[in-house]
Amino acid sequence: MRKTYYFTGASALFLTIADLAAKYISIHKLSEREEIIVIPHTLSFLLYKNTGALANIPLPMVVIIPLSVAILVFCFIYLVQLLIRKSDEQASALLIVILGAIGNLTDRLWNGFTTDYILLFSKSAVNIADGLILGGLLWFMIASRRRTPQKPSELGGQDINI
Repeated sequence: MRKTYYFTGASALFLTIADLAAKYISIHKLSEREEIIVIPHTLSFLLYKNTGALANIPLPMVVIIPLSVAILVFCFIYLVQLLIRKSDEQASALLIVILGAIGNLTDRLWNGFTTDYILLFSKSAVNIADGLILGGLLWFMIASRRRTPQKPSELGGQDINI
């Protein structure tokens, strides 16, 4: 099972680096709101500087950065606990979320905003890191529902007979 965790981590890391590269290219090669249409009304590329939080909620940077760091620290601590419990599928999903969040946080720290460069259905501007976060959260929820509860003896405790 650990092979899945390592493969997932390497893949998510590759996508995070690709996302940061795409953000850099978008900032330096596209003018703001310039749209490159790939599939009309479905898929376009553009530069959108998202200064807000999730779904462009207007929050000041002094709130967004500490909140993002706190959430990342919590997720990292939980990731370690999942790895200790050998919950590799949940850990893999959470690692994807963490790497996506690190990609967006890095962008925000470097540029003062999160760079969105994919426009879906002429409405939603997103980036690869957003997809990692969403996909990782969905996988985490599915993996959490599939996971069978462990007996106390499997967690290092003792079974209690009444």
